[in-house]
Amino acid sequence: MKNQIFAVTAACLLLTGCGTQAQPKNNYTQDELPYGATMTVNYETTIPIQFDSRFITNDMRDAVVKYYNAIQTKDVDSYIAVQLPQWHDYAINTVYSGQYTDLQLLKTVYDNSAKDFGGSFTYTMVSIESAKQCTAESQCQQVVDVLDELAKEQGKEKISKDITAKWEISVTRFLDKKGSEVRGETKNILKDDTLYLIEYQTQWYIIIT
Repeated sequence: MKNQIFAVTAACLLLTGCGTQAQPKNNYTQDELPYGATMTVNYETTIPIQFDSRFITNDMRDAVVKYYNAIQTKDVDSYIAVQLPQWHDYAINTVYSGQYTDLQLLKTVYDNSAKDFGGSFTYTMVSIESAKQCTAESQCQQVVDVLDELAKEQGKEKISKDITAKWEISVTRFLDKKGSEVRGETKNILKDDTLYLIEYQTQWYIIIT
């Protein structure tokens, strides 16, 4: 009898269980839905931007728009201002050993997209397709670790103490010919541009790697 009971129990487990079993939840609240479930488009920004406002704040949104507008207008000052200052300085002076100016790097970013597009372009819309907080193993965290170590070597305080949020986002860019007045989606799409957003001393910055 004991063996029979064991066999029945095993069969129940293999056949998804006996008696009552948990039913899949189908009444999720809006806050429980994953990123992208409630996307909205803001056409009032310099470049229209699509995002899920449950995850992306207006300040985060504005940093992303400022970054892409700096690229399409080749605005060096805006390009520098939107970057985390410590990482920008480290990249220019150490990673690139002072061999490239911000203007050269900015033009390279633009030219790479222009090559994929097929000529000079303007962004008609950008869409933040995914957003997740940076993990301990992420490249974003590795950048912070590098900057903390650099600050330690210089006898300064770690920057991580003033960082309150770190996000990794994936952006799709919609393009049209330079000078176009189109605003919104087009058939010209460049996908999977990964950016890291960091809130440092209450301001949002982008880390460009």
